[in-house]
Amino acid sequence: MGRLVSRYKAVVFVAALAVATPASAEVPTLKPMNYTLKYDVTFNGLPIGRVRIVASEDEYRYSASVDTKTRGLMRLFDSTKSLLSATGRKDEGKFIQKDYSSRSTDDDSTKLTTIRYGMKGEVIKSERKPPDDPANRPPVPLEDVSEALNPLTALLVARYRLRDYIAANQRAVTLRTYDGARLADLTFTAHSRTSFEIMDKRVDVVNTELTRKPIAGYKAKELKKFKEGDPVIHVYFSADERFLPVKADIAISFGTISAELVGVSTKQ
Repeated sequence: MGRLVSRYKAVVFVAALAVATPASAEVPTLKPMNYTLKYDVTFNGLPIGRVRIVASEDEYRYSASVDTKTRGLMRLFDSTKSLLSATGRKDEGKFIQKDYSSRSTDDDSTKLTTIRYGMKGEVIKSERKPPDDPANRPPVPLEDVSEALNPLTALLVARYRLRDYIAANQRAVTLRTYDGARLADLTFTAHSRTSFEIMDKRVDVVNTELTRKPIAGYKAKELKKFKEGDPVIHVYFSADERFLPVKADIAISFGTISAELVGVSTKQ
């Protein structure tokens, strides 16, 4: 059941803010990410959690947060609340990181990760409470993560990168990410187009695959699971100027975890 829990957290994360572009020659102009998004998460159709996303950006700054909570069947195995947040500024379209935090609370403890960045968006301090045992999770030197993006900033950046790549008739973009413990490469690949019934409306979507390549900071058991077969996460995005993630699926050995958009509002 531990694998179900970890897969649930993975699909919740990518369903939150990843945005892509239509897999076609027609690439509409992107609207800024100024939305509040709500998702229901299910396992084989049974409710196990919810996600609330708040994203905001303009010409000069950006912020994003992901609030998750488990419920229903999942609470029998892993009662968890988590909040991820990131802020930064923008300079001629480039995202310059300012800070990132991740707080996760289960029935027994609370874990907190914080990252601080310099004027150029480089990592200058990373802290985890309680600290990791270096014998269990090898520490990643700060010089190796100086240019890595935190997960939320990476997903916002991917939105623009994918648009540019697809407009240039390319399909994939890879970004190096650091979450305060693990350094990895995330690759977003746009594939076929289809349509789904979302919030009582038929929505044209693009099927995008998200895969990862561990670089450093992983526990031995995490690497073992990865070598056994890291499942591909399918994320589906509205094929319009909003490029909202409307659904995410991840197949595991005994079922499918899905996150589906159930509410969206525009931030003023």
